[in-house]
Amino acid sequence: MGFYEIETNWKHDPTDLLYNFDSNFQQVYDANSIYLFVNGEKLKTVYVYEPFIDYVIPRMKQLLKFLDAYNPGHLTTYKPDQLLLRVEKRDTDSDQPTEVLPWPKGLPSLQKSLNEFIYLAGDEAAQAAEKAFSKAWEGVFSEGEKEYFVIAKVVFPDELIGDQNLEPTPFVMPFQCSP
Repeated sequence: MGFYEIETNWKHDPTDLLYNFDSNFQQVYDANSIYLFVNGEKLKTVYVYEPFIDYVIPRMKQLLKFLDAYNPGHLTTYKPDQLLLRVEKRDTDSDQPTEVLPWPKGLPSLQKSLNEFIYLAGDEAAQAAEKAFSKAWEGVFSEGEKEYFVIAKVVFPDELIGDQNLEPTPFVMPFQCSP
């Protein structure tokens, strides 16, 4: 369907070939994205910024329409059992989300992991996916009196920590099939 021919610079602005913006383009911050991630012989990720979905090129519209309607009937929503989290200090002058959520109890401390990665597996990964990252795979969280920006990356079953393909891959949300 032409997925590998789609070009993007990941900027989601008038220079991005993923979109055909009109003259009324206005940048939007703090919104969700839709990711298409293929981890086959050729690794490729493309994501559409939801506020700009009406401006995507026809090939991308066709792919999104196909995936939205795709339902083979026997699939269930993927629930990650491995997550890699990057914990950073909250930057109030950046494009980071403005909503601050409490960090779920029972998960590793953000304060102890500042500027590091946290690997979560099993029940911890499921709890984080459900309670902290149910709407988006990044967010601002409070723990104690401090606030942190946390980005989650799903570690798929065929990926290994330290795999050369893991770190360069953008932090992405897994493909989800609607029931």
